[in-house]
Amino acid sequence: MSALATFRSHADSVRRLMNFDRDLIGFALKMVGDLDERLKAAGFENPHLNAESAVRALRQVRDNDSLRPRYQTIFNQSLVLLVSYFASALHELFSDSVRSVGLATDSSELFNEEVKISIRELRDAGADFAAVVPEILIKTKDISFQDMQSIARAFKTYANVTVPRDARVNDIILAQAARHVIVHNGGIIDPKFIRQVASATPRHVMQSVDPGVAIQFAPEWCAPGKLIHLL
Repeated sequence: MSALATFRSHADSVRRLMNFDRDLIGFALKMVGDLDERLKAAGFENPHLNAESAVRALRQVRDNDSLRPRYQTIFNQSLVLLVSYFASALHELFSDSVRSVGLATDSSELFNEEVKISIRELRDAGADFAAVVPEILIKTKDISFQDMQSIARAFKTYANVTVPRDARVNDIILAQAARHVIVHNGGIIDPKFIRQVASATPRHVMQSVDPGVAIQFAPEWCAPGKLIHLL
């Protein structure tokens, strides 16, 4: 499976995770609704003896998304997952690009790089030199696939790929910064986060940010054209 297909599969699983409460309510509503119909068919028309009130309550919960606020931690962790999956996909894409583009031309910037490699790594590489070059490069140059500046620089330098700066990329920058805040600062926006996203405009989500405010990742951010549909 390609890096793109793998990422999309992972992203779809995160989307399902974020909507699990709606799936659960939908299942409960169907089961209780079926029970209500059977009770009424058996002659139990009294609301105190059938499930009509339960059906009505479940519909209100579904229509008002009443359970959503209770799952904010899950939504934020879903963002962390998305950024990690995205970084993994970029790692694989970068490795493929270095092997297919960077090593294909002697004039490539890649051949001017000085890297540190151990005897063990040389031994493990064997005759498959191209297989280990990307990993050695990533390690030696400290390339991070959770930082857009590092990503853009690495792809441009070693694979001759220019990452465009548009709203979709700005969304990624915001997601990467939000992931760091969620993991390391309890999800509270700090000055570092504000600096990181200051130039990431225009973007589709969180157009304004304020210090001290908790990040609340919304499932709606995963709508087409937003965070999980970037590749």
